[in-house]
Amino acid sequence: MRTWYSAVILALDYRGGRSVDLQDIYSGINRFRSLSDHDKEPHPKYPQENYKHTTRSVLAKLKKYGFVTNPDRAVYSITEKATKHKRAFETDKFGRSAGAEISLEELIDRLGLVRESSAT
Repeated sequence: MRTWYSAVILALDYRGGRSVDLQDIYSGINRFRSLSDHDKEPHPKYPQENYKHTTRSVLAKLKKYGFVTNPDRAVYSITEKATKHKRAFETDKFGRSAGAEISLEELIDRLGLVRESSAT
């Protein structure tokens, strides 16, 4: 199974990659990663399913590392960096079925992606 990071990148790409509404990202996730019963349950703190909260957290981390931009509220685009490494995201098999879900930092190392942060 893919990591959340790869599933979000691929969902963005599937929806066109540029100026994709958050709702469209949510609807594309299960195409690239199966959602567990836990993912579909209501989040204990927020009024939505767990997978939506996870998706937003993943988007924030992907933005920090320069794989996505956030040009408007609840709108995201993949960057050239993500597009350049699309094949790595497609072949990612480091999601939770391979044990515990790994961090984005570990995924970057395992896939040999550029370790540049857009944050200074």
